[in-house]
Amino acid sequence: MAKKKKSTKKLRRKAGEPERFKELKDRLPVLKFTGGFIVVTVVFFLVTNSDWFDVIREPLLKLYTSFSSMLLNLFGYGTTANGDILSSKDFSVNIEEGCDAVAPAILYAVSILVFPIAMRYKWKGLLYGLLAIFGLNIIRIISLFLTGIYARSFFEIMHVEVWQAIFIVLTVVIWLYWLKWASSKATTDAKAQ
Repeated sequence: MAKKKKSTKKLRRKAGEPERFKELKDRLPVLKFTGGFIVVTVVFFLVTNSDWFDVIREPLLKLYTSFSSMLLNLFGYGTTANGDILSSKDFSVNIEEGCDAVAPAILYAVSILVFPIAMRYKWKGLLYGLLAIFGLNIIRIISLFLTGIYARSFFEIMHVEVWQAIFIVLTVVIWLYWLKWASSKATTDAKAQ
């Protein structure tokens, strides 16, 4: 009788195994996305924190500085861009590593690249999303510059706490917008075929 119970337990285990495999198979896209996201993000951050990445970062910082200065001058602020320093007679700000929006851009790009969807839906998300992040960073730099002129005591709070939170939230919103667009486009294309 004891032998019958053991064999029944073995049968129950074997009968339950396909369900476990089915559960794992159902979770596989999520696991692949998460694992790919972690691996690619680590690689990107190792690359961007290496010394040779300054060849890319320095021109990017100068671009941010020049573009911000140009926009501020359209409104009569009389700014100058000297390398990565944006200045006027009232205030100066140095745009440094961390102010370049590289980290949010990497997280955004990686989340698109590892998402399990055809590449034809990814390139628009990469192009428009990275341009939106660039534009958002210009707005951030200009608003921080204006904060330095008109409310200097709030500059550090705006720089460290407010804008970092806003940047994270808006980067996620841009990604969610792409995700909604790409998913609906893929569904529409699949139905058309």
